[in-house]
Amino acid sequence: MERRPYWHDASGVAGNTASAAPWAVDYTLQAATLSIAEDIDHEGIGYKYNFVRFLSASGPDLRSPGTHSSAQPIHRRIAVDSFVGRSGHARYEHGRLFRAVFVNLHAWLASPTGARPSVHIDLGFVRGAGVAGDARLVIGHADDTEGLTWAGQSYEDSGDVSPTGRMVDEEVVLSEGLDLRSTEAASLLF
Repeated sequence: MERRPYWHDASGVAGNTASAAPWAVDYTLQAATLSIAEDIDHEGIGYKYNFVRFLSASGPDLRSPGTHSSAQPIHRRIAVDSFVGRSGHARYEHGRLFRAVFVNLHAWLASPTGARPSVHIDLGFVRGAGVAGDARLVIGHADDTEGLTWAGQSYEDSGDVSPTGRMVDEEVVLSEGLDLRSTEAASLLF
């Protein structure tokens, strides 16, 4: 039997592209609805989509931090963690809707022309008028390999994968709903 190498990923196609982040948010939260309590991120020397991967000028270097980290999985984890919250309950706290996450998996690639598609989410299911806090996973294009932000912060530009940039909390008027662009995710705190 011939052994073939397992290539883990092709750069610019899946695990190290921006599209991995909203897909993984959806995948992780869907797993939670099926009572899956834990998930495992692929890790290994030379893997292109390690949870935290530092690069030197010549390629992967796991011994010392370099100038760039693979941030897509980190953005996914931060988005999921903010949705689940400190109570360990996703969506409901004390018997009322507390958080909701919305993911638009329509792939917005760097090659299309025209306006970026979006969907409008009517929040009429939420009783009462008011405002919700909105944190967004913002992505330029599904096939980008950098430039992601969560709530205005990036985890790409620091050697120790700490956030850079000013945190941006948006407000959503519940009666007006929410517009979510292709290849984006948003977490609402009611």
